[in-house]
Amino acid sequence: MFVPLAALVGLLASAPATPAAAPTDSAAAAPSLALSGLSTSHVGYAIDGRAVDRIRVTNTGTAPARDLLVRLDMTLETGIVAHLRRDGHECEHDEDGTTCVIGDLAAGSSVGLDVEWATIPSLGWRYHEQASATIKAMAGQDVLAAGEVRAMGGTELTARDVVVRPSAPSGLRVRTGETIDVPVTLRLDGGAPADGIFLRADFGSSADAFILTKPHDTTCIKSAPRGLLCYLPRQREVTFRVTAKRGAARTTAHKLRVQANVANAMQRNIGLDKFGSWLIPPTVPLTVSVRGNAQAGPDAEFAVLSPVTGSHAAAQPGGAGSGLPITGSSAGMVGLLSVLAGGLVLMLARRRNRL
Repeated sequence: MFVPLAALVGLLASAPATPAAAPTDSAAAAPSLALSGLSTSHVGYAIDGRAVDRIRVTNTGTAPARDLLVRLDMTLETGIVAHLRRDGHECEHDEDGTTCVIGDLAAGSSVGLDVEWATIPSLGWRYHEQASATIKAMAGQDVLAAGEVRAMGGTELTARDVVVRPSAPSGLRVRTGETIDVPVTLRLDGGAPADGIFLRADFGSSADAFILTKPHDTTCIKSAPRGLLCYLPRQREVTFRVTAKRGAARTTAHKLRVQANVANAMQRNIGLDKFGSWLIPPTVPLTVSVRGNAQAGPDAEFAVLSPVTGSHAAAQPGGAGSGLPITGSSAGMVGLLSVLAGGLVLMLARRRNRL
C-alpha cells in the first residue's frame, strides 16, 4: 500500500519520544581524599628527642570513603624513625611502618593523625641526619591520596660559639712504680648551654710508659692510643690517676694530652665515631646545637725519676702519690758506710800486726 510522504512525516512527528537514561548514583558520587599538614620537622639532639607533626585526611568527594586506611612507610630510615598515632594511641606497627584503621569517612569529613618522630642513636643517628616517610590514604586497596613527610635531626644553629677549654698542671714529677693525681680543670666559654661534656686524655707516644686511671664517678671508655674518653653530665673538675711503669724512660719529655668539647657541639665532636654514632650515649638531653670544635688544653708535663729503694724511700718527702720531687739521695749514706767499713778493717789489721 502506498503511503504519501506527507502522511509518513506527520506519523513520525506524532510518535512519543524515547526518554533518555537517568544518571546512576555510582557515576555521580565518588570519594576523593586529600592530605594536608605534610611538612619537614626538626627533631631535637636528644637521646629521646621527639617531634610531632599533625596531618589531616579529608574526604573532598561526594560519597563516603569505605574502609579507610592511612599507612606510613619509612623510605629513608637513619637514626630518626616515625610512627602514626591517633587520639594519643599508636596505630598498628610492623617492621616497615604503621597503619591506622579509620573505617568509613563520610563526604566532607576529615580525621586528624599525629606523625611522631623519634631519635634512635643506636641506628647511627648523626647531626643534621634526614629521614623521610610516605603517607598513603587508601579506601580498601585503592590509594586515593599520597604524600611525604620529612624530619631533620637538630634545631637551628646558634650564632654563638661554645667551647670547653681543659687545662692540667705542668712540672709534675713521678718516680717509676709510683702513682700521682693529675687534676684537669674545664672552663666553659660561650653564651649557649653545655649539655654535657666529652673529655679525652692520652699519653700519645708515651702510652707504654704509664697506666691512666679514670676519674672517680665518671663514665669512661678506652680511647686510642690507650687513652680514655670520658663523659661528664655537667662542668666540673676531674682527677686522673697516673702510674709510671717501672720500665718508663727517665726523662722530662712525657706529656698527658687533654681535649674536650661540649656534647652538643656540631663539628669535630670527640663523642661521636666516624659514622656519627655516640661513643658514650649522653644522659643529659641536648637542647640546642652549637658551634664548638674540640679544644686541646695545655698538656700535663711529667718528669719521670729513678725509684727510691729500701726503707729509706718511705722517709723521703714527696713519696708515692704526691707528684712532688723526692729530695735527698741514698748515695751519700752508702759512701759514709763504705768509709766506716774501710776504717774498721784497717784498724783490725793493725791490731793483728801488734799481736
